Amino acid sequence: LMLWLVCGTLLLGGSLLLLLPWLVQCPLRSKTVVLVVLGSGGHTTEMFYALKTLDWAKFEPVYVVADTDKGSAKKAAAFEAQHQRTEKLFSVPRAREVGQSYFTSICTTLWAFVMSVAVVWKVNPHLILCNGPGTCIPIAAAGLLFRALGAQSAK
Repeated sequence: LMLWLVCGTLLLGGSLLLLLPWLVQCPLRSKTVVLVVLGSGGHTTEMFYALKTLDWAKFEPVYVVADTDKGSAKKAAAFEAQHQRTEKLFSVPRAREVGQSYFTSICTTLWAFVMSVAVVWKVNPHLILCNGPGTCIPIAAAGLLFRALGAQSAK
């Protein structure tokens, strides 16, 4: 009987240890976390038109902007202020600046991807909304990477 109790305790404890990382990264949340990637200029305007249609009682928005895009960050703050919320905002490096050579953009895109992986891991979104390629590609790639690895299930 004692052997069964020890084995059962070890089995249960081992199972909990295996589930611990999942429980830490996937806390129970009452709202759907949406990672909203804002491009610059017209892409940001288009995104806010789409966001106006959502029922924000069910969604928790978290914004990502390029580190050189101050206009989109201000628009996110204004949008959240209209809904009596404080914006949650992350910035990532731009994958490619306008006019940057394609050769040097390889390095900047890789750096943007590394930083995007950190943001997607921290936010652990249920859904990633993006348009406009510059900032979106690394974020979308990070989401797909975690999904392929089974670490997260962002759609």
